[in-house]
Amino acid sequence: MPNNGDCWHCLFRDKQGKTMGELSSSDHLLQHLKEGYIHGSLIINALKSVGYRLPEVILDNRGSVIQAVRRYFYKSLGIPC
Repeated sequence: MPNNGDCWHCLFRDKQGKTMGELSSSDHLLQHLKEGYIHGSLIINALKSVGYRLPEVILDNRGSVIQAVRRYFYKSLGIPC
């Protein structure tokens, strides 16, 4: 779950619901990959991005979370799946 250690670019949203990270360049997500910094709000964003309405419920299913995060990065970075 999101907490105080999360990246602010992934946590905060504008009035249209876009995160600051989504509004900035893809360098933001690339930096997360390089650092291995995959945190709560990024995971929640990934789960919502692939269609989970209640992402908190799916957090216990590691395989679904990994797949959602992977698809989120592919989509956000413009990499075909």
